[in-house]
This record gives sequence, C-alpha cells and structure tokens, in this order.
Amino acid sequence: MLKPVQRCQRVIGFSVLLFFVGVISADRIDDQNVINAMEEELVRSMSALAERPDPPFYISYEITDSFQARVSSAFGRITRSSESAGTYYDVDLRVGKPEMDNTHLANRRAFPRVALGSLANQDGIRNNLWLLTDRSFKQASEQLVNVRTQSEIQIDTDGPAFDLAPAIKVSHSERDQSIRFARAEWEKRMQRVSNVFNGHPTLLSGNAQASVVKNVRFFVNSEGSRIQSDELMYTIVLSAATKADDGSNLSLSKLFHARKPSGLPTNRELTRTADEIVTMLINLRNAPNIEPYTGPAILSGRAAGVLFHEILGHRLEGHRLKQTNDAQTFKDKINQRVLPESMSVVFDPSLEKFGDTDLLGMYAFDNEGVKGQKVRVIEGGILKRFLFGRSTLADDGFRESNGHGRKAVGLTSVARQSNLLVEVEDPYTPAELEEQMIAILKERDLEYGLYFDDIVGGFTITQRSLPNSFTVRPVVVYKIFQDGSRELVRGVDLIGTPLAVFDSVIAAADDMAVFNGQCGAESGMVPVSAISPSILVGQIEVQRASQSRAILPILPPPGV
Repeated sequence: MLKPVQRCQRVIGFSVLLFFVGVISADRIDDQNVINAMEEELVRSMSALAERPDPPFYISYEITDSFQARVSSAFGRITRSSESAGTYYDVDLRVGKPEMDNTHLANRRAFPRVALGSLANQDGIRNNLWLLTDRSFKQASEQLVNVRTQSEIQIDTDGPAFDLAPAIKVSHSERDQSIRFARAEWEKRMQRVSNVFNGHPTLLSGNAQASVVKNVRFFVNSEGSRIQSDELMYTIVLSAATKADDGSNLSLSKLFHARKPSGLPTNRELTRTADEIVTMLINLRNAPNIEPYTGPAILSGRAAGVLFHEILGHRLEGHRLKQTNDAQTFKDKINQRVLPESMSVVFDPSLEKFGDTDLLGMYAFDNEGVKGQKVRVIEGGILKRFLFGRSTLADDGFRESNGHGRKAVGLTSVARQSNLLVEVEDPYTPAELEEQMIAILKERDLEYGLYFDDIVGGFTITQRSLPNSFTVRPVVVYKIFQDGSRELVRGVDLIGTPLAVFDSVIAAADDMAVFNGQCGAESGMVPVSAISPSILVGQIEVQRASQSRAILPILPPPGV
C-alpha cells in the first residue's frame, strides 16, 4: 500500500514477510577484498557440494552493507536523532535443474535466507557465507523433494518454462559516494520547519523528518558475475494530522527525495510546504463528506501514477502469470488493445531523474545479477510484454529475464516494477481535459464529476479466490460542477476492477508528475516510481472511506 511514506502492498495468499534487524557494523575492508572472499567461498561451496546426490547447479551470494541516519522533529522539538548500520548476508542456492528447481512450488513463496555479520575481514566473510550456504542447501534439498512429489500428482501448467532462465556473465562496479549529513545542522532545520505546526490546536501531529540511507551491495554468482553497487538517497518528510468534528481522521504529507542534499528543497521552500499542509488540513476539516458516486473523473499525474502501478503494473509482473491462484488478468491479452491507442507504458530502471526529480525505481542491475532493461509493455495501447526476473514463461519471447528480478534483504527475487512511465501522443492541456469532463457531465445530465488531486496510496488484489479489485486512497478530492466551479470534499476511496477502469480511460494531459514510493509484495519492500500525466476516466466508482468515532482530545496540546 502506498502511503505518505509511500508504501505499496499487494494482497497475496500469505502474509508479506519483512525482515529487518539493525546492528552496528564493524569497519569494512576494501571492496575488492569483499568480492574476492565471496568468490573464494562460492567456488569452495560449489566444489564441496558437487558430490551430493542433488548438488547445487547455481549459487549466488549477496551482501548488503547498510547505513542510515535519521532526524525527526515534532512541533519544533527533536524526537529522534540516530544512526545505525548493519551488514546482511543473503544466499540464493538452487538444486534440481533450471527448468524445475527447488523454488518451483506453486506461488513461488519467498523463504528467508539471511544472516547478520560484518565486513571486518575476509575470514569472517567466508565463515558467515559457509554457515548460511550449509543452511540454504539443507533447506533447498527439502524443497526439491516436495517439488518432485507435487509434480507427480499435479498438472504442470508452466510447460517448459524456466525457474532460473540463463543469464550472461557481467562485471560492474560503482564509485563510492560519500555521505553529507551533519546531524546537528539537520536537527536545526527540522526543528525550524516543524515549528510551523505550532499554534494550531486542532493538529494532532506535526512532524518533519530528514534521513539518509546508503546501501552498498556486493553480488557474485556461480556464473561468474561480479557486481558492486552504491545507492545513496536523502529524504525529507513533512506530515501533519488532525480530526474532523465527525471523527474522520485527516492527514497529509509531502516527501522529497534526492541523491544529493543540493537536490532537496531549501528551508524557505520547506516552510512554505508546511504552511500549505496546515491550510489544506484546516480546509479539509470544514469540507463535507462525499456520498458514494459513479461517474467521470480526472486523476492528477500522481494519482494516475498510483492507479497504473496498482491496476496495471502488478498484473504485468511475470511470475504471477505462473501462479494458478492468480487471476492472470492480462496473460491472454498479448497483442490486444488494453488502453487508448494514444497511450504507451514503459518500465525503465535506467532512468535516474524525470525533470528535476530523482527516481527511486532506478538501478543498474537487479538482485539476480541481470542488467535492468527498458521494457515497453504497452505500445500504442496494445499489450506487448511482461516484466520478468529469471523465472520466465514457456512462450517464445518470454523465456528471458529483462532485469526486473527484485527483492528486499533475505527474500527470494520475483518480477517487480521499477520506473513506470506513461507516454501519451498528442496530449491535451489540463484545461482541455477538464472541458471534456464538463461536456460529459452535460451530456449525461450529471451534477458534478470528481478531481483526485493527491493520494496516500493504494493496494490491489490479484487472486482468483478474491474479487479482482483495487483501492486507491485519495486525500484531496474536489467536485467539479458543470459551470467549472469546484468544491473540496473528503471521506472517499476510489475503487474498481482493472479491465473496467482501462475500458473507461478517455484521454490524458501533458502535465507529467512523479510518484516515488516503496512497494511491498512477496519479495518485500522495493523502491519504485510512477510517472504519469493527468487522465480522464469516463466511469469510476467511489465509496465512503472508513471513519473513526473518536473526537478530538479534550485537553489542548502542551504549550498552547
């Protein structure tokens, strides 16, 4: 689910497994020595296990060296100021054969294979990998027995697909990026910004948070690949919350991401943003609740980006097309029209920025050692391709990874989204898009349409055993009347089914906007981006959002 912290979570057949343990790591040895130690232990493991009845045909080692610093302030007071570091060891070990290995069981459920350690010396690295490899091999051997048993009593719907498709040997190394995060300075900045929320007794929270996260990833596999990547991201989050008199919970947040501090807003810009949050929350408290509605609507670029991520992106992740309990909405729609012919959809992990905005979904190589590739999934409204990691389909054209095998630490990689980009030929202006919606209102004799301006996120269901639906949760929504006037409303969720919404997309504008987020699914949380223009949808449905019955605190906040 995409939220102010921008999280997206699919509803799947088992609970999402998140694994995080923070430890302070010891000093790190030279990067090249880390890679060398990993390779030496990998070669030893492959050789030592070669005599087993079902030896590994593939092993990969991944080590993630992580550092994080965070400063949080509420109503002008520092509430947290901390640093943490940790080193995480991860093994992917396969037994069987590439067409059917130990991961072949239905749903490709992720199994945690992670250990904590340090990069203090090569002996320590090899010792950690040895223990984790031994555990992974025992687990994989048990899994393979189950796979073979199931294959004898169940119909194989995959055909000659790959559980681990072939990939070329690669070598890649990135320059170390230094962290520029003076905590004392950032504490003063966050105090100053969060102080804007003081003096507003109806606010239940008013926070400013700054953080920096650096992940250095080392990857080697038995195919000879060697990858060292260096990821650095700075983030500022401004958020506030209140309650309406009827008990409705109201919250707003603004996030800013940049790979360098210079790419973040200035103090003046942050203060102005905090003022805008306060003003909008006050307006929302006084806004009426909206009734359930069906009719035309315009979604801003950010809202449309979330919609495409939820109702399209998750259904194009290739491993789901191999799951018998998945609805497989688009599996049989290759070379069929799914969007207007003026619209195309691309996933491109090589995009670092869009305009002045750094994109979270950017990476050079995925977690399976494959170069991230630009994938044009929809061309001129026609569905052409899916996203794949190394678990692929039997069909011609779908038997290779396109570099979208992704995961969080400790989980098994599956096909995941990267940077989603909606392209439009001959787009309209936002004003022209609104004119089209007003024309629809008059034609259908409807009082108003809706404009979704800002959202907190969304989630989707792709299982066959549940309604194949989605929910997008907007926080700033306007009624647009036939005369063009607007009224702010609240208390609404945008709901629907994927094919019905796609059939109702009419046109798009030229006002591209970026939504950066963290998306959660089987392989954990991964960073993603969605870039989309505003879109006009001929028919959408909204329902009332959940509502609390609690009233505002009786006592005023401290200091008021």
